[in-house]
Amino acid sequence: MNRLKVISTSIIIILIAFISIWAYTLSFSNPTHSISKAFPWPIACSTRGCITSQEWSHQRAYDIAFAAATGKTMPSDAATLTTIIRRHLITHAEIQSPISLQDAVRYRTAILHTTDISTLRPLGITSFADYDSNIILPFLEQEALMKQRNITNTDDLYKDLAHQRTIILLLFHYHWNIDRGEVEAK
Repeated sequence: MNRLKVISTSIIIILIAFISIWAYTLSFSNPTHSISKAFPWPIACSTRGCITSQEWSHQRAYDIAFAAATGKTMPSDAATLTTIIRRHLITHAEIQSPISLQDAVRYRTAILHTTDISTLRPLGITSFADYDSNIILPFLEQEALMKQRNITNTDDLYKDLAHQRTIILLLFHYHWNIDRGEVEAK
């Protein structure tokens, strides 16, 4: 009985510590904190899964590199979060003619004529697998869904998708605006 008590107490202490660190992570307003990068903490969830702090951190690193390489204004942390939530929405939308990763590779090579990864590295892209799955594939899915629904504006598409799938944003400093299909700072 004593051994069971020690084990259950240890488990409770570990759970409390884990939940406390997760709550602490949810209080961050940007994804660059080392705790956010150390573990894939859920920061936004839908019925199709969760978006993690590591995904947010990865997208933020890409946004920083892209802005530096192109001389464009760096998007806000909320805009970066909007990007990954929209990617989540588009990835889990019902497309009549599903787009495959092979379609993304064909688009990159045949349409964009991008076959040398060194041309993408200054933009923060580390591999074709990353580029194809996180940029090209969602773009092709977005275009297919817009055509399927006869929508000409991407903002209208994401407003529509936001109304169809509930997103629970767990971060304390942000709010998911369902009417605009984007993240807003509180």
